[in-house]
Amino acid sequence: MVNWPHQTLHSTGKVHFDYADGTVIDSEGLDYDAKARTWIFHRATVVLAKTPGE
Repeated sequence: MVNWPHQTLHSTGKVHFDYADGTVIDSEGLDYDAKARTWIFHRATVVLAKTPGE
């Protein structure tokens, strides 16, 4: 659900982010707050294309 006046997004369904560098985030839900600049992923799996320092 998007709350435009509060600049928030709440998802209770699955979320999938696929970045150009090969990094992938899959989660069971998401809360985003634009004003606070926070992303909270629920039950997330992150696959990094490269680890820091590679």
